[in-house]
Amino acid sequence: MSHTRTALVTIAAAALAATALATGAGTATAAPASETEKCTSGTFYSQDQYSKVNARFCVKTIRNGNGTYDIQPYIVGDPYYYKTLGWFSDGGNGTTASSYPIMYVDNITAVNNGRQVSSGSYTDKADGGELYLSAPRTRVASGTYKVTFTGVVKNRGYWASVTGGQPESYLVKMGTHTVEGTIP
Repeated sequence: MSHTRTALVTIAAAALAATALATGAGTATAAPASETEKCTSGTFYSQDQYSKVNARFCVKTIRNGNGTYDIQPYIVGDPYYYKTLGWFSDGGNGTTASSYPIMYVDNITAVNNGRQVSSGSYTDKADGGELYLSAPRTRVASGTYKVTFTGVVKNRGYWASVTGGQPESYLVKMGTHTVEGTIP
C-alpha cells in the first residue's frame, strides 16, 4: 500500500472514531445477542389413537446486540404411528412425497402490550422426521407478550398412505395453545 493510501485510510479511520465519540456511539460496546425460550408442550392423538404427535409450542426471545428485542414463535412436532406392538417415527411410507406428514397452523398471533404485532398461517412437511413451523421474527417493546397458536394439525403420514385415507387414523388435531412472557 502506498504512503498516500495509508495516510488516507488512517485519516478516514480517525474521522470515523471522532464521529463515534462525538455522537456517543463509541462510549460503550454493544451487548452480545442472546436468546431465551418459553414453551408449553403435550402429546396429541388421532381419533383412533393410531397416530400421535409430541409437540412443543414455543416463543424464542432474542435480545439483539443493540438492546432491542424480537420474539419468534415456533412449533416442533415429533410424529409417530402405532403398529403391532409399538410406536414408530412417522416419516410416511417412504414411497411418495405425499405420504410425508405435514403440520399446519391456522394462525399464530403475537400480541405485545395489548397490541397485535403479527399474525399468519404456516405449513411444514417432514421428510422423515421432526416437524418444525416458525413464524418470522417480530420486534417487540418492553412489557408483556402473548403468542397464541390456533388450529394446529398434523396431517398425512404413514396411516394416510396405507389405509386409503381414513383421517381418524392419521389426522392429529392439537387445538389452541398460548405462551406468555415478559420483555425487560
